[in-house]
Amino acid sequence: MFDRFKNLLGRQSGSHGGGGKETRTAHEWAAEGRFLSRNGEPVRAIEAYQNALALDSRLSDALAGLADLYNRMGRYDEALEAFTRAVEAEPTLQDAHYQMGHIFLKRKDVRGAAQAFENELKVTPRSGRVHNDLAVAYFHLKDYARAVQHADVALAQGEYVQEKFLEALKPYRKP
Repeated sequence: MFDRFKNLLGRQSGSHGGGGKETRTAHEWAAEGRFLSRNGEPVRAIEAYQNALALDSRLSDALAGLADLYNRMGRYDEALEAFTRAVEAEPTLQDAHYQMGHIFLKRKDVRGAAQAFENELKVTPRSGRVHNDLAVAYFHLKDYARAVQHADVALAQGEYVQEKFLEALKPYRKP
């Protein structure tokens, strides 16, 4: 498999015949983007994802990879835009809404984070980590009943919930 990626990386535009035309597909460009991203080459990875999107503007794999890179680079506006396009292209794309929720938290937009986590639960309803993060968001929004509800679901699904947070929820639990 590594040889396949080395071959992809070794291709230069116009270097493999065909009258100088690039012959990679959008999926091949996206695969190169993943490979480059995992191997610490974010600038080249972004270029590869952008090449994929030039061929297929709705390729959710490339959009999500690009969004993840932008997020890790602190380019949150671009990350949100790419994640939004990714879930528009593939509404059941796992983890995209979750990542969007964390970008909203970084921007101190707790309401936006809660909405993103709710959207993620539509895709992955049994995710303890999403329930946990949603519980924290609702706590900060002072929606304590929902905070308790989601913390309990997270615990029931085996997710770790911080003891301090559980203590903070105690006054809001019904006897």
